Amino acid sequence: MKITSLHIHAFGKLSNKTLNLDQGLNVIYGLNEQGKSTVHKFIETMFYGFFKAYTKNRQYEEAYDAYLPWDHKGYGGALTFEDQGGHYRLERQLTKGKDELKVFDVRSGEDVTASYDYNRVIRQVDPGLKHFGHNKTTYRNTVSMTQM
Repeated sequence: MKITSLHIHAFGKLSNKTLNLDQGLNVIYGLNEQGKSTVHKFIETMFYGFFKAYTKNRQYEEAYDAYLPWDHKGYGGALTFEDQGGHYRLERQLTKGKDELKVFDVRSGEDVTASYDYNRVIRQVDPGLKHFGHNKTTYRNTVSMTQM
């Protein structure tokens, strides 16, 4: 998998921010409180949302409130990536009660959300499971480790 771009509509302190990633290793760096960890969490959230793992009903993580946009104008964004020859765009609206996830084939423009397995607990499809082959907990412990 290769993430090609991020468009952060509103997430934490970041709003209307686009990051285009190059081939190979990309390093996001900056001073403290510049948004590096926010970008990291944005990527995870685009694939998995803010839903708690291992619950029998849809529950939000505490991080939902921590990343509420500072300007309170929308909550979400888009992430474009390539995987196994396909080119996809995730568009996620995170506002409680209005949360929605759409998956598009970038080449055809077709909405392919229905081709993903539906998770009845979170009431949405689960692109992280399909493209990483892991649930959110395994993703956090293997693919994407944070600063300790």
